[in-house]
Amino acid sequence: MKSFRSLKDVRKSISSEEIDMPGLVRSYIRRIKQKEQINAFIEVFEEEALDRAGKIQQKIDQGTGGKLAGMVLG
Repeated sequence: MKSFRSLKDVRKSISSEEIDMPGLVRSYIRRIKQKEQINAFIEVFEEEALDRAGKIQQKIDQGTGGKLAGMVLG
């Protein structure tokens, strides 16, 4: 997966349909699992994160996503 350096880069990839929010969240979850040994996360709420990503993607598609839509926080 492409590495993003800013929210602007994420938004650009989403608007050009290179990636969608669920895909972005899945890639971060995959990365968390690959780096599990560093114990950066105590718990990951995978289903909830993917559900929320789908809802945010709908808002982005409708043009009502807001300025921070696409920002993934851990």
